[in-house]
Amino acid sequence: MHVADSIVASEAASFSLPFAKLGVPPEGCSSALFVEHMGEATAERILGPEAWVPTAAQAEDVGFPTLDEVVPGGNAECVARAVEVSSRVVSE
Repeated sequence: MHVADSIVASEAASFSLPFAKLGVPPEGCSSALFVEHMGEATAERILGPEAWVPTAAQAEDVGFPTLDEVVPGGNAECVARAVEVSSRVVSE
């Protein structure tokens, strides 16, 4: 179960899942996938009341699902790398 094949993120990115802030329970995909990839404690930090918003580097460190690469630089570098990665995947 995956939401994306690959994520290429800028080092300036962060990942927010605002379920707790909105007062709604996490949807099934993230609640199952996050526990599987990051463990129960980290999934609870992101999806639960703490609503932890990890930076791209932190998300990579904890095993954020499908986050394959954190690109140094700004948006232009990130977009260029994402195009490169996606072009390779499409040609395979």
